[in-house]
Amino acid sequence: MNLTPISHCTKNLSFSPLHTPHPSVIGYAWRGFQISHFECEPKLLLEVQGPLEEILPIVYRKLSLPEFARLFDALRRHHLTFDPEKILHAYHLKWSQDLSNIFDLLINQSPEFQNWCSEKDLGLMELKPLLLALHLRDLSNWTSQICKLNPNRHLGSKIIEFVFMNPSHEVWVILENSKTAEIAYQQLHQMRYPISSQHDLKMVDFVKAFPWPAHVKANWQREGDRSGIRLEFFTLNSEDYVKKISQLSDLQHKLQSTWKKNNGN
Repeated sequence: MNLTPISHCTKNLSFSPLHTPHPSVIGYAWRGFQISHFECEPKLLLEVQGPLEEILPIVYRKLSLPEFARLFDALRRHHLTFDPEKILHAYHLKWSQDLSNIFDLLINQSPEFQNWCSEKDLGLMELKPLLLALHLRDLSNWTSQICKLNPNRHLGSKIIEFVFMNPSHEVWVILENSKTAEIAYQQLHQMRYPISSQHDLKMVDFVKAFPWPAHVKANWQREGDRSGIRLEFFTLNSEDYVKKISQLSDLQHKLQSTWKKNNGN
């Protein structure tokens, strides 16, 4: 490997990677292409040799799906021959037609949505519902609206699923008017699962009204397809723990009977 002036690189393989590869003080060149450090443009580049399929995992230790989509697009635009299956294998990913379709879809979405997907590290299964909406002419408007809510990975994947299973006008109104991702998720969940949503509202009121000991914080909580009561309390020592558990045990019969009644079991 040799150092070469950046002026000797006549072509640039920029695909807007989110992170500069290590080491950050020097860039990389390959067969006359600058392949890293596109923003800072170092004066010298390390000329690397070998097949691109072997070079990329050395230069970029981790890439997200949108980054792969932009990388493959850049390689095609420069008419470079490459094996996407081998490149993905080096990153412990498996090539498939669905993944190829996701790459084609992502490349046409806004940079903000692409970067959100990268930052949340969304995978194929989480983005796959987007393939149901290929018929939407304004798909980028939908994905941009989701991006504006900036949900975390879990909420984002559920919102994507709910939205693109049924991208109706009512769903768009929810996305547009929701101030937070949590509000959007709750309303989308209620639209898709009206019976369970009504049950959750009933159980929230039940948990709030139940005479818990003063040291207990209780909430009705849904986690995916499961729902139940989350209990939290602070304890000072083992004796205090036993005392507080005993107070909860005294409520066992009352909780069992009222929970069964409210739960419809």
